[in-house]
Amino acid sequence: MFQGLNRNKEAVGRVYRHTGLLVAGSIGASLLGLLSNILAARRLGPGSCGFLALLSTYAFSVIFGLASFESWQALIHFGARALAESKPDDFKGLIKAGFLLDLASALAGGTICAISLFVFARLKGWDGAMTQVAMLFSLGIFLRLTGSSTAVLRLFDRFDLLALQQVIAAGLRAACVTIVYASRAGLSAFLMVWLATEVAGAWMTTLLGIRELRKRSLRRVFRSSLRGINSRFPGLWRFFIVSNLSPACV
Repeated sequence: MFQGLNRNKEAVGRVYRHTGLLVAGSIGASLLGLLSNILAARRLGPGSCGFLALLSTYAFSVIFGLASFESWQALIHFGARALAESKPDDFKGLIKAGFLLDLASALAGGTICAISLFVFARLKGWDGAMTQVAMLFSLGIFLRLTGSSTAVLRLFDRFDLLALQQVIAAGLRAACVTIVYASRAGLSAFLMVWLATEVAGAWMTTLLGIRELRKRSLRRVFRSSLRGINSRFPGLWRFFIVSNLSPACV
């Protein structure tokens, strides 16, 4: 009985600790993001700064949010079972399947973003340079493959790394914005900073996930076989679909 109580206390304590780390990371990243926005607004003025915010929100929130396949939810659900049952090959196959889904959704989202921005630029009469810079934001979606790595870090309780990634990515943007601000650069420079730091933050998560897999002796994930993945994880594809449809239905 007392052992069960101790386990429950440990579980609750772990939840509070993980939540605290993520909240601390979000607060730190938000403060650094506020600094970046203030500097951008002071240098660009309301019109250009509004364009920067609109383009960034459209590409990385609207399009990415609609096109992204939330693979991490299913990977955590089924991955925890595979780890508990000491089935590393099944776990690696599951991570590979999640990555391929992330890749497919990134390709779809990037394509939609590029086409829609091109059409919008033509309708609004943007010049060639502005159109090219704006369309580069679709590249950020192509390179934003974080679902599988997020699942890996959460499964292995590396919430400290998730929090740290938020702060480092926001700090990198703030540092770059400070340099661009001091150099009196224009809108194109700020757009490139937003894009580059968005991609850098995403790939930081990916690299941290790969590093964690290697630490756990889970190597050669992409050589794992996907044959029979649905029979090894009954209900996997249904879970993928339901978990992605549910937010849209709320």
